[in-house]
Amino acid sequence: MNKNQKYNLAALAIVQSLILFSLAACAGQSQPEGWSGAVVDTDSVYVGTMEGDVRALNLKTGETRWIFPLRGDVEGDRTTYGTPALSGNTLYLGGYDGHLYSIDTETGSDLWDILVGAGSPIVGGPAVQGTTVVVASSDGNIYAYETTNGTLIWRFPTDNRVWATPTIVDDHVYVGSLDQKMYALSLNDGTKLWEYSAGGGITSQALVDDGRLYFGSFDSTFVALDAVTGTPLWTFDGASSWYWAAPIKFGESIYASSMDGGIYMLDARQGQLKWHFDTESSIVGTPAVVGDALAVPSLDGRVWLIDLSNGVERGRCNIGERLRAPISSQDMFIYFRAANNTVRSLEIKTNGFPDEHWVHYTNDLEDPLKRRKSIQPAC
Repeated sequence: MNKNQKYNLAALAIVQSLILFSLAACAGQSQPEGWSGAVVDTDSVYVGTMEGDVRALNLKTGETRWIFPLRGDVEGDRTTYGTPALSGNTLYLGGYDGHLYSIDTETGSDLWDILVGAGSPIVGGPAVQGTTVVVASSDGNIYAYETTNGTLIWRFPTDNRVWATPTIVDDHVYVGSLDQKMYALSLNDGTKLWEYSAGGGITSQALVDDGRLYFGSFDSTFVALDAVTGTPLWTFDGASSWYWAAPIKFGESIYASSMDGGIYMLDARQGQLKWHFDTESSIVGTPAVVGDALAVPSLDGRVWLIDLSNGVERGRCNIGERLRAPISSQDMFIYFRAANNTVRSLEIKTNGFPDEHWVHYTNDLEDPLKRRKSIQPAC
């Protein structure tokens, strides 16, 4: 088996596992792992865990501020794949249990929660603008709700499951579907503004910047569209496997991460390849910019620090556990979940090397920071 075949099999395994979880959810026959991203504010990290809850952790220490249990009827479905959305003092979360949650960030109390549609699993995260929160469901629909009380505003149907996180810019909602289309909808009433047919399913969250929309799909192609009209601007077909992670824009460059393990730096205007870095493992979680480097999680458990300008490795940390969750950053710190019931904070030093700041063990309520135990730091 060559390298490309290995990465394509890894990509297929993720999609197949999510489909099986969706089909077996009502019977409780599966145990979804979830790989929630973290969202941070000035003093807290908010993240879904493998214990069926959402937690607020102290940004500096990793101490627990509050724990909010998900409400799904089936225990195995009480998990999250998408990154929560933060708006003021309210956290919005789409659960694999099919619920959309609105949580007070000060107290961890439930403001409201609703069953989205008939309760099909939610894989992507919600997006919020003003008084509207938008979330997509595995039932193939995109839903918009009032932020104040969870009242349904509109619903837009697609022709397959929707696992992507919506993007909201200038009262437009952009979201891709496994029906191989990228949709632009009106935030006000859900009217379709345009659609673009890709060559494969889309789970990557779209990036919209300076009037352009960027995303990759399951045909291993990365495209740029005019965000107003949906007109194709350029296409990059240099990757050898699918795109799951969302792209990142920094300066005049786009950083696209593929499940072939590659990070591709592309010119934002023309799409030309500037450099390519190979992590040697699939990339599922979205990287984050920290300083002048890109922090990249790879499926084999390593976090890479890559120079934004030239693609040269600055440093790495081997967590030793599967990394599928996105990385979040603030100042010179990064935050992410690993597949061993941990939430982690790493400090990125001035020399580019990561240093373990704290580790929160979500399956140990009595001593989540393991203060009484000697544990070898991962980096």
